[in-house]
Amino acid sequence: MQIQSYIHGRRLDLILTGKMDALAIAEVEQTVEAAVSPAVCVAVVDLSGVDYISSAGLRLLLNLFKKLQQAGGTMALAGTKAYCHKVIELAGFGGIFPMFEQVAEATAFCDQALVKNVERGA
Repeated sequence: MQIQSYIHGRRLDLILTGKMDALAIAEVEQTVEAAVSPAVCVAVVDLSGVDYISSAGLRLLLNLFKKLQQAGGTMALAGTKAYCHKVIELAGFGGIFPMFEQVAEATAFCDQALVKNVERGA
């Protein structure tokens, strides 16, 4: 699995490519742990390069989502391919994770969440 992560202010942009299976998740978890801090409260996860997601990948996404929610933020998935989208839906996470076709849409969603955090004084 290839991982690219960028921090833009309070937003983490995570670009994943390959298979999100148990073998690859440890490296992704390390990247997420290093990137998520009290200053980072939203994340855009670009899954357009992910062809397969296992229960370990779902768990990673759920843990990231929960951490960001505890910080008053959120996470958005972008570019989810049909197979991965179906797995996310079948696992019951389709109603939990905001999902967008384009990265720009997910970014706009997260940036709007940041604006709301600022308005609330978070």
